[in-house]
Amino acid sequence: MLSKVSNRRSRRGLTLLITLVVIALAATMLTRLSAYSIQATFSARQEERRLQQKWSYLSARLAIKDQVEQLFEDSDAQSELAGIGWPYPHQIQISYELAGTNYELILMDEQAKLNLNQVYEHRPELLPSFIAMQRQVSGLTIPLIPNAAYPRLLEKDQLPFHSLGQILNLSSSSYRPKTAKSLVAFSGSLSTSQLTQLNLRRAPEDILRQTLQLVLTATETEELIDKRASYSGTLTDWMRGLDLPQRRRAPLRRLLTERSTSYSLWIVGEDRLSVSYQGERRGNSSERVLTWP
Repeated sequence: MLSKVSNRRSRRGLTLLITLVVIALAATMLTRLSAYSIQATFSARQEERRLQQKWSYLSARLAIKDQVEQLFEDSDAQSELAGIGWPYPHQIQISYELAGTNYELILMDEQAKLNLNQVYEHRPELLPSFIAMQRQVSGLTIPLIPNAAYPRLLEKDQLPFHSLGQILNLSSSSYRPKTAKSLVAFSGSLSTSQLTQLNLRRAPEDILRQTLQLVLTATETEELIDKRASYSGTLTDWMRGLDLPQRRRAPLRRLLTERSTSYSLWIVGEDRLSVSYQGERRGNSSERVLTWP
């Protein structure tokens, strides 16, 4: 009798043990399934956010890219109506929020900047100092290409500048909105456009000074800057009023224009920067789009 009771207790104990093991296994599996589910949900949300931001950049660019030149022309007209002379605004900035993310959109006139190809043609020895100065002014921390590379850039048999990638080592820097904004500031004064003429109507005074000094003396440069101040006529009339001999006017006229066709559109987000270049080459309206990272 005692043996039967003992057997029944053993079986009950074994059944209980098996039940506890099954419960433990089930709990482990549910925990892992839950963790996987959470990770999958997190990954899905991340992917959804990346896709949403990608479409945010794309939609903003598509909405604006064909309107850039007109937006600048409208800005010029408003300045003229308000009695404001040259220089007119060379940048247009818009801040907006989309799907809970803040963005800054900056339109730039690439022909209202110091063109590195112009510097390359007239005073190539000034390239390192111009680039280093603008990097310091903008507070940019992205490293420049090694100084040893500059002599190769200055050789006359090399191709001219065509990208900021010849100047900045972006791959060595992590993306941060603050860094992106300093990159925008750096790029706001330097251009690698193949359309090298400077827009006299929009170029800021410091950019005009640096450009004029490529072909004029310091004295001549300051006189021309004074004549440009608050002027609102045409480039032809402005040139007629200059006290320069014809042989000095010809190279100056080749430097300048009063109408831009080369622009860039910058969009700065929380984890990405997108830039679209338009009209970088004469007769070519193609668009070049770059992103970082």
